[in-house]
Amino acid sequence: MTEDVMPGTGVLAFYCPVCRMETMHNVAGQKGQVYALACTVCRNGSLISAEQMRRCRERWEEELKEIIAHLDSPGN
Repeated sequence: MTEDVMPGTGVLAFYCPVCRMETMHNVAGQKGQVYALACTVCRNGSLISAEQMRRCRERWEEELKEIIAHLDSPGN
């Protein structure tokens, strides 16, 4: 799942310890199975493992599917 993320091109919702909330982060770099993220709000950097990135993406993909399903349901 993370192989398609190139530094400078990926964006991920991730908890920012400085902002103290989930914010969008740019993928700033990668070394092996570790990714460097930069918060788009405060520019703080975070390091996450490929496994953490995979779990974040899966969670957000599930939430998006639920939103789309809700929008497609009758009465909306």
